[in-house]
Amino acid sequence: MRLGLPLALIVSSIAVASAQSPAPAPPAAGGPPPAGAPSGPAPAYAAENEKYINAIQASIKGKEDLPAKEVFKNVKSLGDVPAARLLRTMQAFSRSLGVSCTHCHVADQWDSEDKEEKQVTRDMMAMTRAINDDYIKKIKALEKDKPNVGCMLCHRGKAHAGEDLRPPGPPPGAPPGATPPRGRGSPSASCCWRSRPWWPRPPAAIRRTPCPRAAGADATRSWW
Repeated sequence: MRLGLPLALIVSSIAVASAQSPAPAPPAAGGPPPAGAPSGPAPAYAAENEKYINAIQASIKGKEDLPAKEVFKNVKSLGDVPAARLLRTMQAFSRSLGVSCTHCHVADQWDSEDKEEKQVTRDMMAMTRAINDDYIKKIKALEKDKPNVGCMLCHRGKAHAGEDLRPPGPPPGAPPGATPPRGRGSPSASCCWRSRPWWPRPPAAIRRTPCPRAAGADATRSWW
């Protein structure tokens, strides 16, 4: 009983102090954003993507919960998910790779297969599903953690996975003005730079070996 009275007084004092304390003022206009809020400018592709998404959402109004394959044309993957969810999935792909919708699609011709990136995405989805279902789930020591892989794990906001981990500029000994080949379109980029298993750089002897599938100037470019 002796302990009960002081404890009650302490609780009452805290309650009174809390009631008298002024509520925190909202941040002033133009001031710093609250903790945890997104910071920095919107990515360059954001406005373009928003335009496309808004137009598509308007065109499927009332059909958002129907299976995607019944709402959109040429849906070869994720056809059974609701149409609205398919759009959110596309947005997640865009953020994970840091690209606009037109990286994989032809604007306003969303069913087109003109861009090979669309099929690459389907293949990557199959790869990711296989890693999660056929490999990670079978690792008994990780059962409690339930880990899984997704686009962001490797791409980290870059169109080419691991691009942000590569050292800037050409390797030591490269010709003046030389730059590492990047992306599709260059034979040395597709068959050497992007497909070699070693990184940050292959051994020097191999790095300076001509590319077997390239021609012309690309054939003599170092592999890095």
